[in-house]
Amino acid sequence: MLRFFFDVYQNDQSFPDFEGFLYASQEDAYEDAVKTLRDIMTDQTLTRIGVTLRDETRYPIAHMEAMLTARYL
Repeated sequence: MLRFFFDVYQNDQSFPDFEGFLYASQEDAYEDAVKTLRDIMTDQTLTRIGVTLRDETRYPIAHMEAMLTARYL
């Protein structure tokens, strides 16, 4: 099992993952990082969110980000 970390960014705040999660592969961790981003996107108060996936050495291996922009026309 390999340890991966999910650092979460919401609007202007950063929430580093200090404990990590164990996965059988990098692909499994990546899929869960995408799912995490989708789950966070349900919060209507967020306008910018992101997840950086880091390996067991804390080296970033993937980043996913979403931004919501809404305005009256």
